Amino acid sequence: MPLAVRRALGVGRLWKRTQARGSVWIADWRDASGVRQRRMLGPDKGVAQRRLTAMVRERDLVVGGLAVEEGLDRPAAEIITEFMAELTASRSPRYVRRVRDILTRVQSNLRFRTLRDLRPQALLQYRRMRLGEKRSNRTCNMEVRVVGTLMNWCVRVGILANNPIASIQSLPTGRAYEKRPRRAMSEDEVERFVAAAILIDQEAAARAAAVKTIENGTKGPGFAARNRLRPVPQFPLWRSLLETGARFGELTSTAWADLSESRGTLTLRAANTKSRKERTLPLRRELLELLRDLRVAHHDRLGRLPAADQRIFLSPSGAPWG
Repeated sequence: MPLAVRRALGVGRLWKRTQARGSVWIADWRDASGVRQRRMLGPDKGVAQRRLTAMVRERDLVVGGLAVEEGLDRPAAEIITEFMAELTASRSPRYVRRVRDILTRVQSNLRFRTLRDLRPQALLQYRRMRLGEKRSNRTCNMEVRVVGTLMNWCVRVGILANNPIASIQSLPTGRAYEKRPRRAMSEDEVERFVAAAILIDQEAAARAAAVKTIENGTKGPGFAARNRLRPVPQFPLWRSLLETGARFGELTSTAWADLSESRGTLTLRAANTKSRKERTLPLRRELLELLRDLRVAHHDRLGRLPAADQRIFLSPSGAPWG
């Protein structure tokens, strides 16, 4: 709240009125609109002073844009639940989970039960704590921005008059402030990454098939004859990430219906992209062949060919990626 406004409204005063039944203390102050108010607060001066202080504080919160009064005292958990329900209807599940995780972490650290308990200073202290945990400026900005998004929503639906943390400035970002500067992989790194991904798939398949145990012959012929499920290979996913430049969440959300073998393309649906725009990715012939082999691997793992609406990329156990 601007200092000039606060000074103009003043802090109020108490004065004593003597009555037949004894003395009583009267509060005299100006409300958020500047109108003079008077209220009888009881015979005890200490109690009256505390009540006046609380009323002036409530008024200052309203003037400072922190409150539609009744909204201040609503449980924060209840408001966050309503906000998340609205968010779920308009944003991707991945984004919703990220926002929920951030709000849970902020609320857990600041322990604010109502919106009245959430102060810009407390949020700045939380940000300093996260920086002390070696979080990047970008990450800290994102977490403060999520809280700001919650507050803006509260303003839109009439819970708050103004966003109380709108004045918090973002930390500087850019390559100079990155904890782990991003860069493209070199050709040598790509080759080593590809070789490691293939080797991991081979080792996982060998473990699932119990190759070493069978070769040792310690378990007998019955053990060797058992049917064993092969894990879903992950190399096609890593290769697709390298070649298409798509995000992990975008690729792992694609279904077999999004793959066109005749055109050699993979479509990223608008609901799953960060930009909320559909994109069509061209695929090289070698990558298309990998995806055909992956369909067969799904059949081996699940006992059937995947349906058109099922995910292309599954975890080693055959479950969709979260």
